Amino acid sequence: AYDFETGKGVYNGRWREPDAAAGLGWLFFTTWNKSGDQKFLQAAQASMEFLQRRPAAEGTFYEIMMPYGAYLAVRMNAELGTDYDEMKMLNWCFDGDNTDRDGWGVMAERWGKYDVHGLVGQKKWEQYAFAMNSFSHAAALTPVVKYNPAYARTIGKWMLNLSNAARLFYPDEHPRNRQSSAVWDGDPEHVICYEGLRKNLDNGNHFQVFKGVLTEDGPYAIGDQVKFGTSFTDICIYGSAWVGMLASIVNTTDVEMILQLNCNATDFFGDRTFDTYLYYNPYPENQTIHFDAGSEPVRVYDLVERAFLPGTATGKTALKIPPDQARLIVLVPAELKTSVRNKRLMAEGHVVDYRVK
Repeated sequence: AYDFETGKGVYNGRWREPDAAAGLGWLFFTTWNKSGDQKFLQAAQASMEFLQRRPAAEGTFYEIMMPYGAYLAVRMNAELGTDYDEMKMLNWCFDGDNTDRDGWGVMAERWGKYDVHGLVGQKKWEQYAFAMNSFSHAAALTPVVKYNPAYARTIGKWMLNLSNAARLFYPDEHPRNRQSSAVWDGDPEHVICYEGLRKNLDNGNHFQVFKGVLTEDGPYAIGDQVKFGTSFTDICIYGSAWVGMLASIVNTTDVEMILQLNCNATDFFGDRTFDTYLYYNPYPENQTIHFDAGSEPVRVYDLVERAFLPGTATGKTALKIPPDQARLIVLVPAELKTSVRNKRLMAEGHVVDYRVK
């Protein structure tokens, strides 16, 4: 931790959370954007320099904050021309090889008969995915593709998996003997989810608490509230409320398993002038989806291809997506003039593409 009054670091004798620098950096950068006061930009840069100096082997991801640092690295590189190590920070968010909380990252496996790919939590010795962390991860990292479309395919594929597996946090996706609070009937519509999902009950003391109740092969919908005696149910608002951020990002298309991801929805305090959508095609052949281009004519710019599609579009518009690839489109009102300035594609003072060659 860091004490702003004394200007010194603080260690509680139990654990360290160096990715607090990522959260502070995001707050300082946002404040600078709103106020224009250079001291906040300097504070944001100091926070990011701390993360930049940490060796890649010293993975830095305690629970929530590091994805906001990875986002900030990509955004600052695009907007300010900094040279932060984007891949290092993004890898910290996924790999789980972390110094201060080993194993915290993104699941990439099946638990029993179920895919849990994309969910976020303790992926090694505890194998415990959490709803809040998964939803927060999606909110922080989906917008990075606006600032560097090189990540479009990876983020699109990950978000498809996360969106699919996130249903397993909800009670109606499990038989009664594979969830810890099936007896609670206070949520008949099943809109409140469990805190987490575990591969099995061998780790921690969940097994002793629920022995004889949970008998089917995992995964198990569960939480820490009943285990620690802080609540009578593991179905809780804690974590569940964050699903609003995931819902703001994800929409379906007319092709099953191809999602429309709104890259502006959680790009808090970013430039959201032009609608920007990410589509990933998981199929081994071309697919064509249709999206709503709106009632006024727009030009459709593909950030992956770095080119405008021919003509203008209104209403229902077709978009072909190659196999196992992504399309990242920006809808630019047709009446706006575009120009290239400092290697950026601009439209009436707003950036369409940060890296035009």
